[in-house]
Amino acid sequence: MKTMKIDPVALTKKLITFDTTARATEKKCAAFLIEILRKAKFNIECFELEPGRTNIIADFPGTAKDLPICFTGHMDIVPFGDAAWTKKPLGAEISGDKLYGRGSSDMKSGVAAMISAAVSATSSKPLKRGIKLAITAAEEESCRGTKFMCENKLFKGGAGAIVVCEPTSNYPYVGHKGSLWVKLSFKGVSAHGSMPEKGVSAIYKAAEAALRLRDLKFTAKNKILGSATINVGKIEGGVNYNLVPDHAALYVDIRSVPEITHKEILSAVRKITGKDASFDIVDDNCGFVSNPSDPWIKKVFGIYQEQGFVKPSLKGLTYFTDAVSLRKAFGDPPTIIMGPGEALQAHKTDEFCYVSKITEAAKIYRAVIADWCF
Repeated sequence: MKTMKIDPVALTKKLITFDTTARATEKKCAAFLIEILRKAKFNIECFELEPGRTNIIADFPGTAKDLPICFTGHMDIVPFGDAAWTKKPLGAEISGDKLYGRGSSDMKSGVAAMISAAVSATSSKPLKRGIKLAITAAEEESCRGTKFMCENKLFKGGAGAIVVCEPTSNYPYVGHKGSLWVKLSFKGVSAHGSMPEKGVSAIYKAAEAALRLRDLKFTAKNKILGSATINVGKIEGGVNYNLVPDHAALYVDIRSVPEITHKEILSAVRKITGKDASFDIVDDNCGFVSNPSDPWIKKVFGIYQEQGFVKPSLKGLTYFTDAVSLRKAFGDPPTIIMGPGEALQAHKTDEFCYVSKITEAAKIYRAVIADWCF
């Protein structure tokens, strides 16, 4: 059997050239990847949550009945932003060890590395246990792609372990925090701006609540993820200079840990805002932490060391991923988040990924696949 080889750096460069912002959709990028995976003899299923918003499930079965290992990554990217880029956002330019472009770190390099490793493994010799690739859409929109797949029960067959190829500079993380987004709305009484004493400013109510939320601290702590955090990301309200505003709103981003429920968090927020605010829960996602004692987690840590790195310590991430939905669909298997991108480059102007990290990731993934599948 002749081994099919895909250069993960060249594939990353090609993926960057596809505009996969929400305005453009993932359709063309998905079609390109499907062609590669079909040539590699993967079984392909595609599901659209909306026209052009394509999710890909690619399966390569093993000879045994054991569950496959799942690798996952998303195709979509955030917009380029208002700030001017010194590199073309879709140019995929390499300068030294840096590959520039929107999505280079978050997370087309991860998708390229996992496909390179999977295709190499499946074309080398028969697998005892299979490989499943979940390549998703709309992850940057609160993981809508995987949520759509879960809600419609489109993930079939399960998985015994999951590798999420999000940007971690190839460090293996065992979990991430939950995400709770809440809109707090405040009402006031309108009046002429020259007579503010005749009205009640909703903006002042919102501003005072924002300052109280800034000082809110959660004492519950997870040994790996740390404590829950809260951030007021947006404030809006009012109509014009000369009107006392009768409406205002705060958009609040809370990152949670398992030791405190979202119900308890909302109760703490309500206590601070009192009767002044009405609540709209915009998004509600739990986090996860894999069991550090799980044999597969220990095995991945060992493989990481075998690649020449120091023994990793148990760490979790603050950002949210598709992992939670996939774990729910596949029966909560052990999960590692590990990818070549740089987390601090995600969503930045002149985003880049280190070229050396891409080849490094593909090598680590091949070792993880070999351990599971052969």
